[in-house]
Amino acid sequence: MDIPQGFASQRGSNKVCKLHKSIYVLKQAPRQWNRKLTDPLLHLGSTRRHFDYSLYTKHIHDKLVIVLGYADDLLVIGSCNDLILKTINDLKLKFKMKDLGEIKFFLGIEFVRSDKEIVMSQRKYALEQITKMALGGAKPAGAPLKINLKLTFDKYDCFDNNDDKTEDKLLTNAVSYQRLLGACQFLHKLKQSHIEPALRVVIYIKVAPGLDLLMPSEGSEKLQTLCNSDYGGCLQSRRYVTRYLLRLGNVLVSWNSKKQDMLLEAQQ
Repeated sequence: MDIPQGFASQRGSNKVCKLHKSIYVLKQAPRQWNRKLTDPLLHLGSTRRHFDYSLYTKHIHDKLVIVLGYADDLLVIGSCNDLILKTINDLKLKFKMKDLGEIKFFLGIEFVRSDKEIVMSQRKYALEQITKMALGGAKPAGAPLKINLKLTFDKYDCFDNNDDKTEDKLLTNAVSYQRLLGACQFLHKLKQSHIEPALRVVIYIKVAPGLDLLMPSEGSEKLQTLCNSDYGGCLQSRRYVTRYLLRLGNVLVSWNSKKQDMLLEAQQ
């Protein structure tokens, strides 16, 4: 960081300060905190997973404990209560921590547990989005998106001969769109056709904001993957859009939709 005004050395002003402790608002703060969290966990025998750098696992014979970190929140789960308590106590020796007990709310997800199942839902988050976007009185939608909906940038519309493009106006204020979706695409030049599908998704969630995900404690251990690829799914880059979902027995555990990184062209 630069030397504050009034503390510059008389010998020269090209010196900087060396931080002994990371400051929260600095760009380096997340990396420093991640390093501070990683070192004790590795010292305790945990292994950092490369597919998720905030996930740490530790095996002792047939017992397993998992530590998941997000900012300054930690989720500790495992197959043995004694091992979980030992991990929490070891972390308390390194950090000032408060044990909140059994998980009930984490990253906007509500948890309800019993001996036979775990139920997860985002009812509170869904209702907050409906209220934030002032859609409480809107008529619920039967589907999240219209069939064959394709979103494009304004540059693509310049080469498109579609007569409806004149009705698709550019919006000068993207605050509501960014508040809903965060740092997503189409923010540079937002059009009316971009904000409407985003609001439609919120209206669709209004049908059942408390729809939950049920994970039974007993069930099949069969792992099943379903995949689908849409050729030329992106009208502008002509790249594939690949979608997949992962099921463990009858439980949906992961899903994703991603545009391919490279465009391959076939030559005759």
